[in-house]
Amino acid sequence: MPDVPEKFKKFQTAAGVFRKFDKVLFWGPPKVGKSRGIFGFPGPRLVIDVREGGCQMYAEPDDVILTMERPKDIVEAWEWGCSEAKKGTFATLALDSGTGFWERTRDEGTEPITKAGKDVRFQDWASIKKPSNKFLDLAMRVPANVVVTAWQKETVADESSGAFKPKKVDLARIEGKFPYLFDYMFSLDQEDDALGRPTGKYQMTFIGGRVPPTVPAGSIYPGKSWSFPAKGSEVRTAKQVYDEVIGWLRPYKEAGGVPTLMGLDEEQYQKSWEELENSITDEAVGKVIRLLQGITSPAQWRQKTIELSQITTGLGGDSAREIQKLVDRKRADLGLL
Repeated sequence: MPDVPEKFKKFQTAAGVFRKFDKVLFWGPPKVGKSRGIFGFPGPRLVIDVREGGCQMYAEPDDVILTMERPKDIVEAWEWGCSEAKKGTFATLALDSGTGFWERTRDEGTEPITKAGKDVRFQDWASIKKPSNKFLDLAMRVPANVVVTAWQKETVADESSGAFKPKKVDLARIEGKFPYLFDYMFSLDQEDDALGRPTGKYQMTFIGGRVPPTVPAGSIYPGKSWSFPAKGSEVRTAKQVYDEVIGWLRPYKEAGGVPTLMGLDEEQYQKSWEELENSITDEAVGKVIRLLQGITSPAQWRQKTIELSQITTGLGGDSAREIQKLVDRKRADLGLL
């Protein structure tokens, strides 16, 4: 083995090592058990309910459910959950649903641009996607299990059976919003008979993921399905489903070593994120200054309000306060305060 230079040793991870905690996607149409699946994972749990509803009925006393829809609130709550997970407060963090979060992030970021009668440009997406990028960064590094649910929106008729099946493009879209996050991805659906009639069972199918190489061949593979009764004496608890589908993989992961984090340590990670935040802030402040310099009358101010909102979308904390000071000063100069 080559001798790794000292400056790179802090980045080195051992061969065969897996992440200690599971990052899982549950994807499917409504009412097939996506939210319920969250509660099979170890608790206590923090669940952010993006106004989906449903997860409250499965929560246990030591779980925390937060119902919210503004991307800024969701990211701040997730950041708090991550800090609590580092203390051992939460074993699992969940976002229900990732689709709802992404759509609200996209709409909030693009609305000021389209209202101004402009097209969304490629360079605008760095600011628009800031909340989802921050969520992804935190989710990948938090020392806890992470569960994200996602909607299956479109279906297509299967030529052989006539039954409607999900379009793969749906999955590609949601996975693309959270790249490299998921260890395991599952689709959930109602199980139908040959004529397309409900059987009273739910089906869970493994779509793909990072399976430890020590897992016996044929134990799990894309397309492997599990069937669970929806009613009667054979109904399984969420924990039983978790143990049967995901939990049994843990010993194989632990056999290879289970680091909490890979790559940058926490201090370096925080520094890298602060540098990114500062670069985005500096760019936004520069745009605001140039915009304000060109405003010389109250009429121009009213015309430029939407453009100003477009620049500042997604900014918070010190950067938002700094920009607000500039805005207040210009409004005072124009006699608008």
